[in-house]
Amino acid sequence: SFDTETLADSMVIRKALKEDTAPSPGNSITVSGDAIRSGTESLYVNGILQRHGTNNDYVISGNTITFTYNLESGDSVYITYIKQ
Repeated sequence: SFDTETLADSMVIRKALKEDTAPSPGNSITVSGDAIRSGTESLYVNGILQRHGTNNDYVISGNTITFTYNLESGDSVYITYIKQ
């Protein structure tokens, strides 16, 4: 059977992390709310999928995302992930 708790635990979440202002510091954003299940995130900056890894676009530790470059004030950042 499928109950509401099972459904809630496996929900995919999509959040706007930044839409019109630069974060401070300019390369770090913390996702509020639910914990992110490791390895399930898809991160988009201005609609472009970002690549995970120190030599790529970003790294993630817990719910804190650190980009390997600074975001600009007009950038939009969205994340899709499964709740932990």
